[in-house]
Amino acid sequence: MQPASPLFPWVIDSTLSAALLPNFSCLCWIIDSTLSATLLPNSSCSCWIIGLTLSATLLPISSCSCWIIGSTLSATLLPNSSCSCWIIGLTLSATLLPNSSCSCWIIGLTLSAALLPNSS
Repeated sequence: MQPASPLFPWVIDSTLSAALLPNFSCLCWIIDSTLSATLLPNSSCSCWIIGLTLSATLLPISSCSCWIIGSTLSATLLPNSSCSCWIIGLTLSATLLPNSSCSCWIIGLTLSAALLPNSS
């Protein structure tokens, strides 16, 4: 795991572990069927639709950054589009963390979860 950083791009691999990407300015991802992640060519975006095939596509409005990812792997924008924190559990459901200004995540492969580096 990387040390704490004020930046928050991540790569998520097949073990659902996470590490900072070399390019700290990016917010765009492709998440594939192996749960690996790759930067999209356009690193200025921050919005996603994650579908049943675990593919990801940019939303028309790239100013958003908050999502609900459900057990069907569909994604919906949260009412508060200024947030960037998530809890991703065994069912691949996601919930906004209490502190909506953070850029950390809790990703649970099992019932336990680890807190990633927190920008604050």
